[in-house]
Amino acid sequence: MTHDEILKYVENEVKLPVMPTVAAKVVEEAKNPMATADSFGKIILFDQALAARILNIANSVCYRRAIEVENLADAIVRIGLKRIKDLAVGLSSKALFEGSSPLLQELWERSIATALATQALGEVSNKGHDAFIAGLLHNVGKVVLHNLDPDRFEKTIEKSHNDQCSDCEAETELFKVNHPEVAAAIMTKWQMEPDLIDAIRWYVDYDQNPDLSSKARGVAQVVNLANKIVSTHNIAMGSFAEPTDFAEDPTAIDMDVNPKQIDDIAEKTKELFEEERSLFG
Repeated sequence: MTHDEILKYVENEVKLPVMPTVAAKVVEEAKNPMATADSFGKIILFDQALAARILNIANSVCYRRAIEVENLADAIVRIGLKRIKDLAVGLSSKALFEGSSPLLQELWERSIATALATQALGEVSNKGHDAFIAGLLHNVGKVVLHNLDPDRFEKTIEKSHNDQCSDCEAETELFKVNHPEVAAAIMTKWQMEPDLIDAIRWYVDYDQNPDLSSKARGVAQVVNLANKIVSTHNIAMGSFAEPTDFAEDPTAIDMDVNPKQIDDIAEKTKELFEEERSLFG
């Protein structure tokens, strides 16, 4: 299906989540050419939990500088006005992962781990500097499919294991769409940047779309490899994929990252995950 066909199908068959109110206001403020750290901060303060997470992350290893920031405006300046919208949306997406099913918490922790792995990858590759947010959001499609029909979603996991097919193949067979397609539909509805939408939509099979911009392709590659590192090294709960042979992996080869570097990135990601996951709520 084309992107428009996917959007139409998802809108008709799947109840897409509405962006949380404060995040939606941040998105609107980002359209204002006169927006400042203070104007963003006044909006974000209406969600104290979100404000606390942004302040904590600004002081985390992802953004840490010599001096710790103590107020939200300084945290926004450190993160950057161009990135605060995406971070606010990414952190607000935590609400989608809340529910009685342990699987939702597993998916959120995998999202955190993948986002942190993109940061560790950034130390050995100059690709995908904005991959952190894509890593945090790449599983939202799974959450929507799970909430649509938990039993059917569980069957996609069973099918991918039993039939040795990919998650996307199992999801497409049982839901007619897969989680990157649903995630892209959500990000489109939420008015995210086109490159971010494309990176999330194509992170599994970026090589199948020659029309991707260089930025979207770079972010997709980083999320692809970060996700494989998290799965192979069991960094978070809920690993749904077979271990990857990184010496033969096309994405690792494309990014010129060798198995020794992968092992180092995995160890760094484990450290980051244990130290930082509580910051995400």
